[in-house]
This record gives sequence, structure tokens and C-alpha cells, in this order.
Amino acid sequence: MTMATSTESATIERIGPYIVERKIGEGAHGTVYAAHHRDKPSTTVALKVVENRGNLDRLLLEPEILSKLRHPGIVGLQDYFIDNDRLVVSLEFLNGGDLKAWSKAHGQFNAAETRDFMRQMASALQHAHEAGVLHRDIKPANIIVVEGRDGPRYVLTDFGISRISEGLQVSRKTGGTYHFMAPEQLRGRPTAQSDLWALGVVAYQLLTSELPFGGETVKELAAEVLYKSPVPLASLLKDFHDDELAEIIYGTLEKQPANRIDSAAALLQQLGGGHQTKTPVSQNVRVQALTIDAQAQRKVRRYTVGCVMSALLWSGPLLTIPTTIVLAGLWCFYQGQRAIFHRHLLRGSSFTLGGLLLLLIGYVVTQAFLPAVLAGLHAGGVDVNKFGSAIILGSTISIVLFSLIFVPLTVYLFSKLRAQHREIGLRRAITENSGDTDKQLDILGAMAQELTEDLVVRQKYAEALLAHGRQREAVVEAKLMLNEDPYNMAAGLLLAHSYFELGLNELTISVCDAFLDIAGYCFEFRELRDLASQSAGVVQ
Repeated sequence: MTMATSTESATIERIGPYIVERKIGEGAHGTVYAAHHRDKPSTTVALKVVENRGNLDRLLLEPEILSKLRHPGIVGLQDYFIDNDRLVVSLEFLNGGDLKAWSKAHGQFNAAETRDFMRQMASALQHAHEAGVLHRDIKPANIIVVEGRDGPRYVLTDFGISRISEGLQVSRKTGGTYHFMAPEQLRGRPTAQSDLWALGVVAYQLLTSELPFGGETVKELAAEVLYKSPVPLASLLKDFHDDELAEIIYGTLEKQPANRIDSAAALLQQLGGGHQTKTPVSQNVRVQALTIDAQAQRKVRRYTVGCVMSALLWSGPLLTIPTTIVLAGLWCFYQGQRAIFHRHLLRGSSFTLGGLLLLLIGYVVTQAFLPAVLAGLHAGGVDVNKFGSAIILGSTISIVLFSLIFVPLTVYLFSKLRAQHREIGLRRAITENSGDTDKQLDILGAMAQELTEDLVVRQKYAEALLAHGRQREAVVEAKLMLNEDPYNMAAGLLLAHSYFELGLNELTISVCDAFLDIAGYCFEFRELRDLASQSAGVVQ
């Protein structure tokens, strides 16, 4: 730093036009001072000084990013410049401590406080993500708490390793802090949803004072992040009854981005909107009349009714009766096969035979339906010879038009119905049987066998097998998944991890090499390959 002139106090330090008052803190991304501009002595700023270690363009990334952002939940940029080959960034001065220290003094958060925290952070992330900025290092140490009349204000800081998003593959470096990193970030492919994962980890920790994934080594932690489900909140908190908040937090901690809450905007909507600074925290909680399970069951009923109604309209109004018979036969046959699968042989055989009989009746009725309609019209005095062709043509056009509309609608509603059933089953397996490993695996195994086409369920089952030491079975499930999708990264990692746990180092290396050829870089495959190579070297 540049010392003051001899006419000024020798204790005063200057950095450019700023006069330093005191040091606030020091970390990997620079030293921060409380300071003020010489022309504005009454306005305190946080002055961050970062030494240039040979990559000045990289240092300029943080102020470039912050210059795009203006939000009460994101630290404000005042000014930045280069001084003696150092980057100096003047930031909004926040009169508070970081969330890590503040939460230790405050104690565990209740549900309302956690909602308020998540709501403010989701709003800040929505603003950042819409500007194309990913934070990539959300953790309590990077969130400042400013106390006020209307409750705490949470402010996201330290954008030192942030990235400007350039689509899905924003970076080939992991970045961030391992305990708060999403599976895809561990694999070197962070996305906007990686920030949501980190926010979910922080919220879980605020509620329980424990991390959802707490492995002591990088290898153990990566395995937990990739394969283990966090202990349900209800198991750790005896008086916790906010099912909706629990579901939201679990939604941020889904392993696959496709199953995770898809955006900060969607998360904010689930939490009930933006932060209301003039409303007490306790009044910000959105009261739900229905529990999560009741909401899920209501969705199942809606999708079922919609699917049936849409299916009945497949063939147009004229053929509704035979279509209904055929659909009833298909439903009976499906229920019969399910019952046989669950070893209810008598019931299964009855439904299966009944379904086949209805399908036969439906075929006969379909063949006879239009001639019967024409005969009825003829008996009623209609000139069938004159209008018969028009009726057949009209019914054909009707069938085509209705099919174009209702076939895709039926498929969509059926897929939503199956997904809802899957969510209910997974929730049962994970939350209701948190202390019973065998029960969890039984439920997931039954679901995997029944929903063989559902790779999400198959993956959950394989992850549970691997997490509970049943590596050989996990190998089988991972191979079955790869048969369906040879480029499935999650299945490849499952297979490689399972081989490694079994001590099959050569097979581990082979799988890792195959996927590294596809991905170019992946933290998990790279680490596994190195570990397997070291183990193979020791054995040899």
C-alpha cells in the first residue's frame, strides 16, 4: 500500500483515492478493508485488494460480473481499478458478519426463518442467472447477514470464481467448495442448477446444524453427493412439520439436474414470491391446506381422469363405445400383469383373462359398429345409399383430427401420471423408511422392476445399492441402464464406482477411459481413474 505524505498522519494508508480505516478480513480471494473515498469521508466502503499472480484478465472477471448485477441480495459494486499491479474493488459496505458466524451465534433456524433465507437468496440468484452469471461457490462464508427492523437481510458476496454462462458446458474446472458442490459441478460441468443445489445444502445446514453430505475425504464426500440421500429433515427435527419446505429442499438436492428444481425463478415461486421487507418473517410463511402427499394424490386423480377422457376421444365421437371397451380391456390386462408380478396369482389371472375377453369384445364391436350405425339410420328413414359415404368419410376425418389432438395429450397425461406415481414411491422409500435400509431397498427394487423403462427409478435403486455396500447388484443395474442409454454419464459413474469398490481396478480404468473420451474432462472419472491406477500399481 502507498503511505500517506509527511503532512498527514503516518498511520494512514491509502490505496488509490481511498483511505484505509481497518482490515475487515483476509481469504483466498484477497484482503478486504473498511475504507472511504477521499472525496466522501462519511461513506464507508469495503475495499477488496487482490494481488496479481500473473493473470490480470482473470482478476478483472469479478468486477466485470458484479457490474452486471444490481440487487439487494447481491453485494453492490462501487468502483474498481488497478493499483501497483493489484486489482482494487470498491464494494458496498455491509455492516454485518457472514452467515457462518451469525448462525453459530443465532442457533438453528426454524422453518419460517429458513424460508425467508431461501426466498431472498432465490431472488438474488434469479437476478444473477438472468444476467447469465453463475456464482459457483455459495456457502455460509460467502453470505453476509445485515440485521434490520424487518429481520435479517442476506447478501451474496465473493464472485471471485463465478462464470459467465455460455450454455451447458460453462467450464471444465470444478471450482467451489466440495461440501456445497452439486454432482455435475464435481464432474466439471456446473450449471445454474448447481447454485440451487448449494443453496439447498446451506438451508439444510441452517435447519439441522448438519451437512446433508459430510464425507471426511474428497472420495467419501463425492460418493455421498453422487449416491446417498440426505437424512430426512423429520428424522433430525422432532418438531418439524413443514412438509412443503422439506419437499422444496429435497427438490434442490436431486442428483440429476433434470429432476431438480429447474431454475431460481421456479424455486422462488415455490417459496411464495419475493422477499417482503416490511412483513415479519413469521407472516411470510405460505400456509398450505394440503400436505405434500395429499397434493400428490390429488394430482394423480386429476391426471387419471384427464388421461381416461382424452383416451376416450382418440377415435372421435362415433367410435367412443368400442374404444371404451378396448381401453377397459387394456386396463384389466395391465392390472392383471401387475398383480401377477406381485405374486397375487389368482387376482392376476382373473384380471388378465377378463382383459383379454374385453379386447376380443372390443374388436368385434369395432368391426360391427359402423354397419350397425348405418343400419339404424336406414331403419330411421335416412337414405343410407345417399349419405352412407358421407357418414363414413366424416367419421374418418373425425378420427384423424381427434387422434392428432388427443393421442399426444393422452401420452403426455399418462407420462405425468407415471411420474407422479414414481415421486410418491420414491418419497415413501426415502422419507418413511429412513432408518430401515432393507425396507428402502425393497421398495426401490420393486419400483425398478415394475418401471423398467424409467431410468430415474433404476438410477435411484442402483445408487442405494452402491451406498449400502451391495456393489455386485449395483454393477448389474448400471449395466442395464447403459444398455438403454450407452452415453448415460450417471450410469457410467455408478459402474466405475462399483468396480472400484470391488477392487476391479482394470475394469474401473476401462470404464473411466471410455467416458473421458466422450466428456473430455470429468472430475469424478479422472479421480477414479487415478485412484484405480494407483491401486493397480500397488497390487502389481
